[in-house]
Amino acid sequence: MGKTTDRINWIDWLKVFAMFLVVYAHIDTQSIANRVIFSFHMPLFFMISGFLYKQRSIKDECKVVFRSLFVPYIILSLLLLPFCKGAIGKYVLYISIGSLENVPLLIRPMWFVFSLAMIRLFSSLFGSFQRNVIAAIIALIAFIILSFSSLIPEETDWLQFNTTLMAFPFFVFGRSLNKYFNYIIKYKWVIMALSLPFFYLATANGDVNMFRCTTGNNMLLFYLNALFLSFFCLLAFQTFFSKLSSSVIKTTSMGLIVILASHLLVIMMVDKFTFHTLHPAVLTILVMGIGFGLSWITLRYFPFILGKPFKRPQSRP
Repeated sequence: MGKTTDRINWIDWLKVFAMFLVVYAHIDTQSIANRVIFSFHMPLFFMISGFLYKQRSIKDECKVVFRSLFVPYIILSLLLLPFCKGAIGKYVLYISIGSLENVPLLIRPMWFVFSLAMIRLFSSLFGSFQRNVIAAIIALIAFIILSFSSLIPEETDWLQFNTTLMAFPFFVFGRSLNKYFNYIIKYKWVIMALSLPFFYLATANGDVNMFRCTTGNNMLLFYLNALFLSFFCLLAFQTFFSKLSSSVIKTTSMGLIVILASHLLVIMMVDKFTFHTLHPAVLTILVMGIGFGLSWITLRYFPFILGKPFKRPQSRP
């Protein structure tokens, strides 16, 4: 798909919606909705990342990934450490090598940033789209073998190798959607209709958790659920949000890593302050609202945290 001017609107809305699902699922942990959300919300993020990916040389990609992913990952993870109990030096080591299974719960959501950085480097290393497709197939086969052999236990999975293998096919699928989107969009209503049964199938597949490489009762069903439900969301938002512009949504989307890093801490503080009385949906909206504020402050005063240069406000003549 060509990079059209109306694309940014629905992508921003979709990213914020996906983050809303993350927050809600971490609040409402026992419902059927939680099971459905966990079946596809992180694959959706990887698909969006693949959809937006621009092919670069490995040298240029290393620079972009370091600035836009590794720098926020390190800074935001370290900022959370004062709120965690335990051996700080040990946690710094685990953060630096991506072994987030061994860090406090508050920091673990940053696993996505680390895995995405590794995936983008791999994608650039493989080069062309065709080579990425082959690499994705190999990654899927390797993940299946590792899942059944348990060669790399969770606690020793440094660099999140298992998770990266598991997620790489979703990233490449996102790239394929971009490449053929003008053709696919012609059949969006048919595809969206075919995707509807997978909302039910997601509830039947058991618990899914990409961080722990848990695929529910059936690995094939996990991938089908994740692909079709993510595909449904992508097509739905492209259909209904292409012309709906919002500065709040754009700011929230631009600072999404800040919300990802801070939302568990914010949930804990707000929930305690409100004496655990808020409905999960209301609490989620409140947490996202605070997340918008944190995103705005970071973009305005600390853009380096997001790998962005500081821009001085222009003085009036």
